[in-house]
Amino acid sequence: MVEESTRPKLALAERAKLLQMNRLLERRLQEMRTLFDIGKAVAAATDLDTLLTRIVEAAVFLLRAEESSLLLLDPATNELYLRAQKGLGEKQARRLKIRVEDTLIGGVVRTGKPVILGRSQVADGMLKVVTGYLVHALLYVPLKVGGQVIGVLGVDNQTTPRDFTRHDERLLSALADYAAIAIQNAQLRAALIRLRSRQQESLSPQMRAEVRKALQAIAESVRQVQRHLTPQDVDALLALGEIEKQVAHLGRLIGS
Repeated sequence: MVEESTRPKLALAERAKLLQMNRLLERRLQEMRTLFDIGKAVAAATDLDTLLTRIVEAAVFLLRAEESSLLLLDPATNELYLRAQKGLGEKQARRLKIRVEDTLIGGVVRTGKPVILGRSQVADGMLKVVTGYLVHALLYVPLKVGGQVIGVLGVDNQTTPRDFTRHDERLLSALADYAAIAIQNAQLRAALIRLRSRQQESLSPQMRAEVRKALQAIAESVRQVQRHLTPQDVDALLALGEIEKQVAHLGRLIGS
């Protein structure tokens, strides 16, 4: 039997627990809304720069990070170059170019797997990132197209002593998948513009193969995003379904 003197304490504890659960629920709803908005933007966007900037801004917001960067791989030089950023200084952003060999972020490209590090995993609680600054925590995830790594999306906390979690990793991976779809969409649009500029009534076999490969990569990226969703994510699934319809339509246009 609960004594009278302990009941107020139990009531306060229950109230605190409910408030914590409500805050967590609100946070999860906010995450779903943000991811859905990004998905809609990917389906409708024509300006890749604006969309990629929006994705790194979403990464900072969703993961409560201080900085975010999106780097793409240049196969010719085997270097990662900065494509979008949030929180980096202008001087840092201009000079940011990283060799894939012997770097932590390059390891994401080499292995195709995320890297998540925090204070408990280093002796002095600080890590050195690609900008040359020390940070408390970092998280890098790969951008993949058709199973091939084309870049890295990352976040870090330079002054806030907060580690990233596996849930954060899932959120950042979803944003990376959206970024990969956006990049593939932009490449496909560029290919179609080149076709129109040549005023070709029929596609050459080489051009058919190029467009078909781009469509297959987009379809695979859409499937990657869908794996992060649940049946409750109705709006996001509908937006991705529209992308799939567009891909199928373009596939029919170029023929088998």
